[in-house]
Amino acid sequence: MHNNRFKIKLHSILKETFVFPNYLFLALIVIILGLQIYLVSDLKNLPSPPYGGDLYRERAFTQHYLNGEPIYSDPYIEGEYAFYPNLSYILLAGLTFLTGWSLDKIIIYFPIFLTPLFCIVMYFLAKELTTDKQIAWAAALTYALFNLLNMKYSSNLGFLFILLFIIFYIKILKNEQSWITKEKILAGIFMGLASLSHYTSFFIVLCILSTSLFMESIYQLVIKKKGFWEVIKIKIKQHLIFCLIGLIVSLIFFYPIIFIYKFNTLNPTNIYAGQDTDTLGISWLFSVVTSFFINTSSIPSFFIGVLAIGGLILTIMNFNKIEMRLTIFLLVGAIAMTGHYLITKPLFNFSIVPGNLAVSIVLPVMLLFIIGLLFVKLLLKKTISNNVAITIFFIVLFLLLSAKTYTEFKNMNNDRWIIYGRSNDQSIKVINEMQDWILKNTDNNDVFLSNDESSFMITGISGRNVVFTRRVHASAYVDMEKRYADGVMMMYCKNTSLSKELLKKYNVTYFYIDGATYQSPIIVNISYVKDLEKCNISYIIQDVPLDPSIAMAKKFTSAVVPAQNLTIIELVDDSKIKTFFIENNVYSIIYPIKS
Repeated sequence: MHNNRFKIKLHSILKETFVFPNYLFLALIVIILGLQIYLVSDLKNLPSPPYGGDLYRERAFTQHYLNGEPIYSDPYIEGEYAFYPNLSYILLAGLTFLTGWSLDKIIIYFPIFLTPLFCIVMYFLAKELTTDKQIAWAAALTYALFNLLNMKYSSNLGFLFILLFIIFYIKILKNEQSWITKEKILAGIFMGLASLSHYTSFFIVLCILSTSLFMESIYQLVIKKKGFWEVIKIKIKQHLIFCLIGLIVSLIFFYPIIFIYKFNTLNPTNIYAGQDTDTLGISWLFSVVTSFFINTSSIPSFFIGVLAIGGLILTIMNFNKIEMRLTIFLLVGAIAMTGHYLITKPLFNFSIVPGNLAVSIVLPVMLLFIIGLLFVKLLLKKTISNNVAITIFFIVLFLLLSAKTYTEFKNMNNDRWIIYGRSNDQSIKVINEMQDWILKNTDNNDVFLSNDESSFMITGISGRNVVFTRRVHASAYVDMEKRYADGVMMMYCKNTSLSKELLKKYNVTYFYIDGATYQSPIIVNISYVKDLEKCNISYIIQDVPLDPSIAMAKKFTSAVVPAQNLTIIELVDDSKIKTFFIENNVYSIIYPIKS
């Protein structure tokens, strides 16, 4: 009997799937998967720069956990707590351990594993928004259209949990009666998992909740004429349980940030990273928002923007429906969150990298695109009332989405870092050789000293601790300025007795040099100038950015320390030096520190 029910259910699913236009979009999903596999199949290494690439920070965490380090620990700084939501890193470390694949291979193929999950989740989200199965099938492609191949697995996973959270949040908002439901339990779990995956996901969840609570309460008070305490009671009943669940789950990561570090940001990465907010006005925010709706980079992108505008019109026309209101609230909230600097900067001299938060606008635009598909379908039904017109619409839509997919594929295929990942030049080979040597000849207790760029690379490939690393990729809760100054003194101080004390203080066991040691000056906070002078270290006072990856990053008056005589060489064990070569030319050297 159970077999018969299963066969009937399976037959129903297949019958629903293989009808027009569903099979068109199913075919496109298969094509997208094929294109993704093509893009990554030739990758010989990660499509990201080892010196400073975000993907190598993610790899640093994952490798750190694969090394057997505690999952709550900072991969860069010994004895510190994880400073970045780390669920995805733990997950990929587990997959690497279970499958026996290399970590790089897991990182490369993980986005493809997520694509079918995104399609399924987008399908159910579109059904919740539109109650139209045909539109839901087309909408299943939405995430892949907006992001054909995102190699950053933490943001991918976080966005997936956000979409799942929204599905159940809409269901909750439609039900004002029960205190505890399965929807609330699931919403709380996915809310917490999103917060454990990525900081941007955490901020988007906060944006969803704050704008929905505030604007929906205003709507109920002003439009529906409900009493103040009645609205408060409804909102508490709707939100209390799942918010508590989400909070408890998120504390798995946030506990040390809140209760040990107490949000004390000794390394203000929000100030150092990204474009200087002093140069951003309302025009920047306007250009960012309009770029999502008026995109002339290609014909498919332009029409997707037009469909999103159509979705905005339909949501306004159906503002009485909670799912439509929520979409508008999300758009308003995402714009407000991105443009927060317009208020917080003049009032509190504080902002959180607006360029990173602008990603939040993608979410409501995706939802508006889905609703826009419904808008066009309803418009055709009302004006032409002809099944042929609907058929033509879906065929045109299929061609449009196919063209968009091709455009995204072409751009990705020519991306500089995809091309880099396909190469296997001598510099990549020697970095792989260093990784192999470090993992085999050092252990979790070892600490490396180098300049910030090389230190970032060392942790990225090996998960080993370093004295200091790039400020914008380091923990906001560690005094990185002090570590920069002490690191420079260990390397260049003429007083080797002081160098010895500092090496012992930081448990340094290896000193590493490569081309970056001589090409990249080390930027030290100006408050440590006297310490540099005591050590007779040369420096230049300059206004320099602390985020080397952004041309328009904010500049700070700093002590720029160029390469000079490495006095630390007097403190190394000459008999155990490890040198790495590229065609008989020295690429890098690892010096063990004398015990």
